Amino acid sequence: MAILLMNAMVERGHEVSLFTWDEAGAQAYYPMSEAIRWHRLDLGDPMTPAAWPLRLERMRSFRRLATSLRPHVVLAYQHGPFLFAALSMLGSRAPVVLAERNAPDRFDYLRAGRRRALVFATMRLARAVTVQFERYIGRYPPHLRSRMVAIPNPVYGAEAYAQPGAARVLRTLLAVGRLSYQKNFSALLRAFARLSDACPGWRLRIVGEG
Repeated sequence: MAILLMNAMVERGHEVSLFTWDEAGAQAYYPMSEAIRWHRLDLGDPMTPAAWPLRLERMRSFRRLATSLRPHVVLAYQHGPFLFAALSMLGSRAPVVLAERNAPDRFDYLRAGRRRALVFATMRLARAVTVQFERYIGRYPPHLRSRMVAIPNPVYGAEAYAQPGAARVLRTLLAVGRLSYQKNFSALLRAFARLSDACPGWRLRIVGEG
């Protein structure tokens, strides 16, 4: 989703820079515009939790590079990277936007739920917070709702969708994700059950572990 967004922003004439912890020679898994300036900070293994000395080194490196770009806005995906970016950019004039990719219900299932009040408090550092659905906004504290906006994920390839009554050409709707409450495959099953009679040429296949 981050790469789709960056590619779209570049197409609209914006200058886009990407910061990651990846090593210097890292390659993008998805097609990414060559106009995007990718800063591979090469500070520690991205898959391993960092100790505090490394975290501080990352903050210094990120702040030095990010402030030199004089960005009009900083966008961070998920709360952890957002908090890092917000603290790193303290004192600068660049607004930091949090793109929250998860449902707030996750706190009911994760150990992090015990810290939800602290998480919500740190979200005050965001100029704006994006969430996936309008109904999520009401599940956050009132003091955050005025700065929240719902922006659902885009759906591509709509021209390939079968229309009701179309010929019985077998098509597959593939859903990939871990089999957990967070991916909510039960909603997909209910939706497909309502549509399957009108679109007989389709089958649903779910792939995942759990």
